[in-house]
Amino acid sequence: MSLVPLCRSIISSIKTEITGGPNKGMKWARATGRRYRRGAFEPPRVAAIERFILPGDCFWDIGAHRGYITLLAARCVGSVGRVLSFEPHPLNIPYLDKHIRWNRLTNVQVFPIALSRHNSKQMFGGGIANVPSRRRQVRG
Repeated sequence: MSLVPLCRSIISSIKTEITGGPNKGMKWARATGRRYRRGAFEPPRVAAIERFILPGDCFWDIGAHRGYITLLAARCVGSVGRVLSFEPHPLNIPYLDKHIRWNRLTNVQVFPIALSRHNSKQMFGGGIANVPSRRRQVRG
């Protein structure tokens, strides 16, 4: 194993607590950034989820990323509700799984897939994969 993956593996497993916001006190990977740890992630969306998601609901987190909204939704739906987290990116899945495991969330199920209305292969960031008829032209 080279030094970079080893360091990344060690850093990604350093656990910290979220210090503010609705997920305050929950465990989080230190390597994911201060915005999450401070509880300052997308305040309008977080406020809407807190307002509308009720105990017993089933919440679909489509594009769960590393799981901040998944953790919030798991708290909102409570032990009788359910959270279905969809995240296709292979670099995010280990973080998502860790956050669920570290916080002992039993009402969350992870699906390592993307949801779309089209059956196609897509690149992250909006690019289209394997579609030669839609080549991007760059003008100089």
